[in-house]
Amino acid sequence: MTRQNKLTVERLFGDPPLAVPPAQRLRFSPDGKHLSWLMPALDQRGRLELWITRTQSPEPRPLLDARASSAQTLSAADRERLERQRQFAAGVTTFEWFPDSQSLLVPMGSSVLRVQLDGETADITPPSAELGDLRLSPRGDYLSWVAKGDLWFMHLNSGNVTRVTTGGSDVLTHGLAEFIAQEEMHRFEGYWWAPDESRLIYTRVDSSVIPETHRLEVVQDEVRAVAQRYAYAGGPNARVTLHEFVLASGETRELNPGLASEDYLARINFTGDHLTVQVQHRDQQWLELRGQAPNGDFLPWVTETSQTWINLHDNLRALPDGRFLWTSERDGLARLMIGKPSNRDSLGYCSPADLHVTNVVASATSSVLVQGWRELPTERHLFRVDLSNGSAEKLTTDAGWHDGVVQAAFNLYAHVFSTASTLPELRLLDLDNHRCDTLVSVPETHVAWNYLPPVPVFGKIAATDGQEVWWRLTPPTEVKTDQTYPVIVYVYGGPGAQKVCNSTVPGLILLLADHGYGVLELDNRGSAHRGRQFEAPLFRHMGGVEVQDQVRGVDVLREFAWADTSRIGVFGHSYGGFMSLMCITRHPEIFKAAVAVAPVSDWKLYDTHYTERYLGNPSSDDDPYNRSSVLPHLESLNRPLLLVHGMADDNVLVTHSTKVMRELQKHGREFDLMLYPGSRHALQEKDVSIHRFKQLLDFFGRNL
Repeated sequence: MTRQNKLTVERLFGDPPLAVPPAQRLRFSPDGKHLSWLMPALDQRGRLELWITRTQSPEPRPLLDARASSAQTLSAADRERLERQRQFAAGVTTFEWFPDSQSLLVPMGSSVLRVQLDGETADITPPSAELGDLRLSPRGDYLSWVAKGDLWFMHLNSGNVTRVTTGGSDVLTHGLAEFIAQEEMHRFEGYWWAPDESRLIYTRVDSSVIPETHRLEVVQDEVRAVAQRYAYAGGPNARVTLHEFVLASGETRELNPGLASEDYLARINFTGDHLTVQVQHRDQQWLELRGQAPNGDFLPWVTETSQTWINLHDNLRALPDGRFLWTSERDGLARLMIGKPSNRDSLGYCSPADLHVTNVVASATSSVLVQGWRELPTERHLFRVDLSNGSAEKLTTDAGWHDGVVQAAFNLYAHVFSTASTLPELRLLDLDNHRCDTLVSVPETHVAWNYLPPVPVFGKIAATDGQEVWWRLTPPTEVKTDQTYPVIVYVYGGPGAQKVCNSTVPGLILLLADHGYGVLELDNRGSAHRGRQFEAPLFRHMGGVEVQDQVRGVDVLREFAWADTSRIGVFGHSYGGFMSLMCITRHPEIFKAAVAVAPVSDWKLYDTHYTERYLGNPSSDDDPYNRSSVLPHLESLNRPLLLVHGMADDNVLVTHSTKVMRELQKHGREFDLMLYPGSRHALQEKDVSIHRFKQLLDFFGRNL
């Protein structure tokens, strides 16, 4: 492949956007006659628009123009929640269908709109100074929200407003998920409506038990001391309790799900008509699903145990016949299980042992639709599981990545399809006749088609314990037979993530390939969606087997004549930054230069739920933390390093990088440094993105 113009950083982050994200938040209307979604604008980077189509005779069209609203302000709670969800776009960021299927609820900054199917809007903004986590009740009678730490709701017909709680403050909130729940448990809700709207369940979060610390937040023209109650590993967590408000009586009372003093409320849901909670011990080796009985007691439904840790999931579903679905990794891969409430002996497997279930999409009495993989972990497909015999049928046939939702009638699958060498498209698959229609694709006239990535190569190697480790290698855009090219190992390496997928490649890979680099990605042991045994080697030691696997992965480059194994760099962000530092200091014979962005350097400075899951509690045993720290290895640095960090990062605090800086200075080691005032962990601002990727190209250009 030869390009007339090499891809520039400005072009990558300019308009119209070159890296086209897929459609998001696909939602069928309750009656199944319409499909709606958030569509990234093709003419402006970072703006989401609300689209809709009929499911019969589809004609996709934009429903709401978000241009005028993109500059509106969000509540502080919603800004933080979107940051935790890695949602950085403006415009329409969320929506819900009204139960009548004739209109949608669309929060737009400080306003709330009811949008009809013809695009006509009505303002239904509640009389509140701040609207955080605004939602519609199940029957569409109420709007609920959190304002300044308190929970409120409004009756839509009468306009009557009810304040559920009082006393909200910076350290006491009602109806908001705490930092740990959002960032590490991926529980973003702090309140839940009963299906019949008779009661409202909510959490009360008291953060005053966490010592207040101050982090310096450096912005363009000032340095601020920001008070923060950060739950450092080994320290106290916020105190979370569960409460209910009964609408008929106005009574509020605390519920008793049976938490010990340091247990986590990992999940709270209505499973059918049952209020269920998932209680997790602090060491995360024990988890229990409990359902509320008519007398108010919470009784155990499922108990999970592990010698390492238990991954949380959102696959709990109620079946029409009163049973429930659950997924478990107790025997390896995540498998579907079925049981009866309050009868733990009834729980049993109902899906094949070789099918890894990532998520349950739809459920009925006789069958379940799930997404997952069977033969290739690099792909994602839709399967129908027959609950009568446990067999599974693959319903998607095209090789690649399928991710979507199923209509309530159980016969339409709306999903985004992509591969590593194509642009994403939105498809509608009729599960009855297997007809598949493309609803939305990137127009042939769009500039993105001029910058398709080179076709990558997938493969696998055997780790030292014999497990299969998958990799993806993207060659340079133009490869001449008489030349060799440097390779960048683009690494994350940490748990909870998967990089090696047959899906649309990130824009950074396009950039590096166009500038003459090959890019190698490898999902080392510890990566997600491969089962308990594949993740377990990280237990009590981070930065060990992950680095071993990355080093073994470099051997595959010898199979490609264009790859120059004497010029290998490594780049990563967050856990990937930690991995970059580990690779360059422990294996300088392989990695000749490294870029580490927002790296974790000392795991004692990271939060409780994430870090203790893998390394244990440092207050009782800090050996895993000492052997997982990058700081003792920095003395041996003898290769070029570029260290990058946002100076307002509230996730991986900039202290991680200042400790790296001081350690390198103490030992007289030279390094390059780039700090970004005002930027948080994701470093998503357009000017910051342009600048830091220019820095990356310049650094690797000089050193590789």
